[in-house]
Amino acid sequence: MSRMLKSRTREQAELLMEWAVDVQSGDMVTILAPPPAKELVTALHGEIGERGAEPVTVMASLDTTVGPSGEHTAEFLTSHDGEFETPRHFQALFEESDVFIGIGGGTNTHILSHVPSKVQQRRSTIE
Repeated sequence: MSRMLKSRTREQAELLMEWAVDVQSGDMVTILAPPPAKELVTALHGEIGERGAEPVTVMASLDTTVGPSGEHTAEFLTSHDGEFETPRHFQALFEESDVFIGIGGGTNTHILSHVPSKVQQRRSTIE
């Protein structure tokens, strides 16, 4: 693994791989992570590569109540009044993955504060 990564970040990636997921050679590993987690994602790619698996990363904020979120999602939720549906291509990414790693966090934890809770709840139940 690259020496440019901080030792602590490498340790976190190793712990995640050893304790949280079971990555085998040939697995497709999907990572959903916010941009501030770039260094951890880079370390995970190294760990995944060492195990002979393939990483696919989607860089987006992850809010457990509405899925990938951020300014774009807040704008969508405040302007959309219809039903919500998970796009088939997004759902397929996770269905085709052998392992999923979701990393939470972000720089603006209040981005959805102006979105009515009813809309957030409706969005969180899409399948």
